[in-house]
Amino acid sequence: MQKAIQITGIVKEDNVNVEYETGKHDSISAAEEELQQMIAHTEYSETVASVKLIKMVHNIVEDYTDEMDLLKRYPDAINQLEVLKKDYLSQ
Repeated sequence: MQKAIQITGIVKEDNVNVEYETGKHDSISAAEEELQQMIAHTEYSETVASVKLIKMVHNIVEDYTDEMDLLKRYPDAINQLEVLKKDYLSQ
């Protein structure tokens, strides 16, 4: 498990406050860039007349992607554990 940065942005869309939440990033600048891209996407979508960032909250969160990589490296690990469990319990 590692620590990561995730930003929650309070954005005003046509006088309605909406929360945007970025993914987990290694750097603040990457998280801020993602938030700006989300806002730009909303502006260009033409679904709302006005979009304005009101507040950003920087959160330090836990990132488990390093542990998920183990399952990618050992895709058959769960099946192997099930076989071991059956063998152990049948004794």
